[in-house]
Amino acid sequence: MSARSPDDTEVKTTTGDGSMEIRLSLVADGGEVAIDTEDGVLRGPEHVIDIIDLMRGTA
Repeated sequence: MSARSPDDTEVKTTTGDGSMEIRLSLVADGGEVAIDTEDGVLRGPEHVIDIIDLMRGTA
């Protein structure tokens, strides 16, 4: 997911088994977000995270 170039507003990838797509979309004027974890603080631009089940509806 770190492959987003500075001019891109969206980046997406699929899981290794191809069953899910993960898409990060940059929030316009979203500012910076900080997420506190046990190991420190993760900081970065605000994104919307979409996780899509690519196997939904398949048998």
